Amino acid sequence: MYLHIGNDFVLNEQDIIGVFDLDHISESPATMEYLKALEEDNRLIAVSSELPKAFVLAVTGGMEIGYLSPLASRTIQNRKGLAF
Repeated sequence: MYLHIGNDFVLNEQDIIGVFDLDHISESPATMEYLKALEEDNRLIAVSSELPKAFVLAVTGGMEIGYLSPLASRTIQNRKGLAF
């Protein structure tokens, strides 16, 4: 199945590693370093120009890709009953 994460972006549910609340994960220096590394490697994709609320980590084509979604993490998780 596919999961809509905002705008026209959908991901295969099997590729999703986790869905995280951006407010909570941004408090961790290690997480911020990880996000910066993804951005520097062009592996961080903003799904929308809106303020991101969630960070979705997925493996696409054998690479970890981060998606910044304008949807709340709980909204994304509830769409298919995902439990992370």
